[in-house]
Amino acid sequence: MTPKVICLMVALVACNKFGLGQTCCSSGVPISNSLGLPNQEANHFQALFSYDYNYLDQLNTGTENLGSINRRRRTQSVLAQFGYTFNEYLSVEGLASHVSQLRRNTLNSGEEENTKTSGIGDIVLLGKYNVFGDELGKELSIGLGAKLPTGSADQLNNEGRFIIADLQPGSGSLDGIAWLRYSLNITKKGSRFISINPSYKWNGSYDDYLNNTATYRFGNELQIFAALNDQFVVAEKLLNTSIGVRYRDRARDQQAIATAEELELPGTGGAWFIAEPSLLYQLNNSFAILMNADIPLYSDVNETQLTPTYRLNGGIAFSIPTKHSNE
Repeated sequence: MTPKVICLMVALVACNKFGLGQTCCSSGVPISNSLGLPNQEANHFQALFSYDYNYLDQLNTGTENLGSINRRRRTQSVLAQFGYTFNEYLSVEGLASHVSQLRRNTLNSGEEENTKTSGIGDIVLLGKYNVFGDELGKELSIGLGAKLPTGSADQLNNEGRFIIADLQPGSGSLDGIAWLRYSLNITKKGSRFISINPSYKWNGSYDDYLNNTATYRFGNELQIFAALNDQFVVAEKLLNTSIGVRYRDRARDQQAIATAEELELPGTGGAWFIAEPSLLYQLNNSFAILMNADIPLYSDVNETQLTPTYRLNGGIAFSIPTKHSNE
């Protein structure tokens, strides 16, 4: 197995779990978790299709877990990611999604209050530059991108009232993304890699919030993902395993009414450590199936918030040369 194919496997496992959820309680679309398709040879097309299920029912105040009380939340996302490699240095990729969210509150009377949203999410575009890569398995790539406000951000509930920003399919803002990935082979056979994948997202302002009466800005977010990847032969096919840990730090959201200055919102922002085991089964050099999970290890949120209980993700990925690459 060549280092290129091994890097494909490692990066697919890592990138499918690499999200920038838009919500205060980490229930949004896994946007930046999903960024970073692997570097390929020139004129290669890549695609990754996945389903993501995120469930939250744990209430935290700071680091104290209050358990599952009367608030639950579920986000389901269908993600389509495409990439193209122009040469050994330059590549681009895009991510589109459809998002369905459900928030369920149990009232003191015992009745349940449900809020649902569904629609196309925001589109992400990322340009990447491969700084260096060698046959020994060392690779460094950097990227810059943007999240475009293509998703709905003004949906109403059944009573005709605006649904809060963190339940909307889109953010309504134009955001910037900085991305980096470094991988290093740590065995002579080239089957075991470590990878480090930090990203940072600057969030713009949604100026038409609440029917043009307010602005809303999600907090900027830093993520650092580190993983150990190894591979084994199962039924004459390669099974890539990965165990990673993600650190996520999110600033408070901000809101301004009319022409007033933006104020930081309580119950938003915090820090999380999340374990992320992954499996990728390589059917051939071009096609793979993958599964991932998020297991929260530590949460330190501002004030009281719902925190993640678990996240599951599965998908298929393929890479094919274009006609031009065969000429």
